[in-house]
Amino acid sequence: MMTIKFIAATALTLMTALSPERATAQMRTSKQLADQWRDARRTELLEQREQARAELSKREALLSSELKALDWDSTPDSIAATAQSDTVSNETDTTTLVALVSAPNGSSQTATSTGTEVFQPQSGKRVLPVPVATDLTTEGPAALPWGKAIPATGSVQVAAAPVALDPVVASALTAALAPPKQTFGGLDLGAGLSFTLDLGKLNRISRASAVNGIVRSDDQDNGRARIMLESHYFFTPCTWNFLGLKNPCKAKDGWQVADPKEARWGLGPFIAVQPGSDNIIDAIGMGIMVGARREQSAQSFNLGIGIVFDPNTRVLGDGIIENQPLPIGEIEVRYRETLQTGILVLTSFSF
Repeated sequence: MMTIKFIAATALTLMTALSPERATAQMRTSKQLADQWRDARRTELLEQREQARAELSKREALLSSELKALDWDSTPDSIAATAQSDTVSNETDTTTLVALVSAPNGSSQTATSTGTEVFQPQSGKRVLPVPVATDLTTEGPAALPWGKAIPATGSVQVAAAPVALDPVVASALTAALAPPKQTFGGLDLGAGLSFTLDLGKLNRISRASAVNGIVRSDDQDNGRARIMLESHYFFTPCTWNFLGLKNPCKAKDGWQVADPKEARWGLGPFIAVQPGSDNIIDAIGMGIMVGARREQSAQSFNLGIGIVFDPNTRVLGDGIIENQPLPIGEIEVRYRETLQTGILVLTSFSF
């Protein structure tokens, strides 16, 4: 019996003596694991940062080359300059062609076409993007900004590296360069800037309040500038001049008529609408418009004057008069909507 008690006491003493060392060993192991995790995470983050810097450098180089291609003051030699490659292995590079595309209406827009080329170690040359001007509507040569000509065959020879302009892209760009149109209720209408001056008997009130029982208007809206959609028709007489502009005449059925493709000015009616939600018209106007066309272009400056009808004009409610006390028993300003007319001045920019 004594022997069992002695053995138990000895074991308890040893466990007590060894417990601090075991705790220290466990704590050391946890600290080492935390240090190892932090080191691995730090290495991973550093690698991600280097990758991000490399991608940013590539993107910046691409943007710089495209910006340089837009420098029209540069000479062909400086634009088509070559640089010695830093590598000896085959290298794939992307060349962006910047083209100034002309539409039938005379307007222009910058278009880009991208091609990929593999450079051999012996050449070690890169060709910078060259801005060129080409006309998608003709088959003849197109003039470069510095006076030389290139064949307008759908591809451009740039330092012996042809870059093709996709026919689908070219067709889409030509259509996109047409005068802007917007569809409302299934009708193609052009956008215009307008100013309307209300001529109704009642003031157009946006906001009013009652101050000590007296009606005060906080915001009147009798004059309004807004964008409207319009459509017009121009008569182009060839026997009259307008501000020095003359429409070329041609004989047709024994009459002298203007060539619509060469007409420089016109006069005719217009109709304009201010669209609302769900194809509801908030305002409609009509009048007479005169337009002066830019030479060899579908763009023009048109100025029209007429009358506008606003069916939803907000005015003070019945019995409520501006700068007068509210009706007996009422404490708030009431409103109503009514039809009022006004003068319309409209400008648009397509012939």
